[in-house]
Amino acid sequence: PTIMPTINDEFIPGQLVVGAYYYPWHADDFHNDEGYLRYDLDPRQQPALGEYDDRDESVITQHLRWSRQANINLWVTTWWGPDSQSDLTTRQNILPHPKLRNHKIAVLYETLGRIRPSQNYSLHRVESDMQHLCANFFDHPNYYTVNDTANGPRPVLFIYLSRHLANRNLLRVTTELMRETVRNTCGKELYIVGDQVFGRASGLDFVSNVNHYFPFQLLDAVTTYDVYGSVAQIVGEKGGTLTQSQVQEYYQGEQALWKQGVERHNCQFIPSVSPGYNDLSVRPQEANPPLSRSLAGQDRGSLLREALKYAIPLADTSSLNTSVVRPHRMLMVNSFNEFHEDSQIEPVVGNSASFPIELSFGFEYEGYGDKYLEILRVGTEKEIDGLLS
Repeated sequence: PTIMPTINDEFIPGQLVVGAYYYPWHADDFHNDEGYLRYDLDPRQQPALGEYDDRDESVITQHLRWSRQANINLWVTTWWGPDSQSDLTTRQNILPHPKLRNHKIAVLYETLGRIRPSQNYSLHRVESDMQHLCANFFDHPNYYTVNDTANGPRPVLFIYLSRHLANRNLLRVTTELMRETVRNTCGKELYIVGDQVFGRASGLDFVSNVNHYFPFQLLDAVTTYDVYGSVAQIVGEKGGTLTQSQVQEYYQGEQALWKQGVERHNCQFIPSVSPGYNDLSVRPQEANPPLSRSLAGQDRGSLLREALKYAIPLADTSSLNTSVVRPHRMLMVNSFNEFHEDSQIEPVVGNSASFPIELSFGFEYEGYGDKYLEILRVGTEKEIDGLLS
């Protein structure tokens, strides 16, 4: 497999960073109180590594090996606060790992766990959270940064559901508090990526309606975490089997309009892809219809393969003013190992299963091995030709 070039603080024109949301929360019980689809299928399937402890050095080694196979060079790791399982595993097991080499890490700030709806969206944790990230993450050589010729390398922080904060008029005060705390604590300027893009852009006015465009003046970049829900807004229903034309319209239509709108405010647009979705084992009460990993009339894996084809061109940054801040082109994959929502590309083994029907909705789920790693490798390899170090 192709080896990605080193991502460093030097801007490499045209480089594509392939990021994947990574969940270091499995520990010694595989986060099993939550449940996951593959365990509940008949016959049962499981990760190729079994129900692993992701603090184990050999597990992380294999995850790095698979990531390099798939051209993934960035893990955006879920983060639930100081001394949470995700915090401890990332800083005690992943960042010091001897095989990490040039692989980069960034934090996904889990908004609903840190700015909780049950506490009226109180911001009282934000300052100490930023101080903790300064002390334990942002200075690490493997923490992902964007080059800024005026301020030096800027640590990248992803904010989950930033759109919820924007809807409650909390985005400005939250991002200002984050930036000010990091500036005062570790002398760095944050590069904030908001989970801000969702559903339709058509009908929004990114030029003259401040309610539509103000988030892009507060955020440095934007993306879509929930591809499943965002696509549903376009096609008119959740889940099911998408057609080729629906995937094309989602990316070349609505996502392209989002990109055009956010770039008017010199905000980076980061496209995202997902191989499928099924959260019925973890959220049965929600009754979300699963999203097939196949497109209508095509093979299993075709959703990811075709999404990559349409998404990657949207990573282009040539419309941005990069005279000072110089972001890499970036693509996000949801996810590497979020088994609860069955959005993972991490290898799975076992015989094919379509039962129980109430979980599968009649879709056949295969023990797909490294199929999705290979789809991602093939889909991204031409993007890095000539960029090898």
